[in-house]
Amino acid sequence: MRFLIPGINFVGESSSLQILNKYGSSSGYKPNAQGISWGAKIYTDNYGFRTNPAQTNARVDDTALPSIVILGDSVTLGIGVQAKDTFANLISQNIQGYLFYNTSVTGYDLANYKDVIEKFIIPRSRELHIKKVLLFYTLNDISRLDPLEMLNFLGQNQGIEYKGMVTFTNKLREKYDFNRFLIPRSKLYLFLKKCFYDSSKAWFLFDYQEYNNNQSINNLKSTFSDIKIILDKADIELIVFIIPYEFQLRVTDKKYLLPQEIVARELNRINIKNYDLYPAVRKTLNGKNISAKELFLFNDHCHLSVKGHLVVAKEVLKILNMK
Repeated sequence: MRFLIPGINFVGESSSLQILNKYGSSSGYKPNAQGISWGAKIYTDNYGFRTNPAQTNARVDDTALPSIVILGDSVTLGIGVQAKDTFANLISQNIQGYLFYNTSVTGYDLANYKDVIEKFIIPRSRELHIKKVLLFYTLNDISRLDPLEMLNFLGQNQGIEYKGMVTFTNKLREKYDFNRFLIPRSKLYLFLKKCFYDSSKAWFLFDYQEYNNNQSINNLKSTFSDIKIILDKADIELIVFIIPYEFQLRVTDKKYLLPQEIVARELNRINIKNYDLYPAVRKTLNGKNISAKELFLFNDHCHLSVKGHLVVAKEVLKILNMK
């Protein structure tokens, strides 16, 4: 199976990479460590940030240079692809005169970004001459929903066939945790799962519901407002980029763009610069006549493929070069 469909990635990340409570209540990666994340090697630098060990012109900390900090979750970390192919690395290699620090960690959300700002960016802002923060917002950053709630959500909202699947899998889970065992070990299992289950659509719908939740929206606005106040006091510019999901790019119904509309609206209200990448990515898909799934990992809702990272990097660089 790995030879027939080489694009299938194993799922999961080495637990040995992370340190609990590295930034307040938020975890982070160990300094100078290595591990596996969705089948790709992860190497970290002296700060515990993902780095590219093969890069001949690797970053040398120069106190005379200003720096840019990247905030994000597993999408911005670039799980499943080599460090050299991530949009974070591509951006850093194409903007001269700055040092880059990619603080992204798998599982992060808005609250974690705030912790990193308070516990790393602000304390180190003078030492590292931090001038900008690029925050890459993924649609699931709005909340900390328990992923285990997803099966119940599907059973209630996606039709009788899913209800049967939920009942069946829950019974199996009581005796065997086959999903956890097979996901990091069998590409055949991942392929068969794709054949019978559209997880990209399911995850989008699961996250979409939070944008109809006033409490979640108020929390988003409040956390972003706190982040802006903290960074403004340190004279650090904040720019937010909103990354679309695969399902949004696959369909044409504009109602599914509600999350981007809400995030942009709330950020505009508090004067945070933000850019929705959906229109540009959609234009690229149409112009090159490629499918949305080609920009993402196999059967994945939000994690980018090598091609997806390149598309995002090009669009972000266009925006930053216009500033």
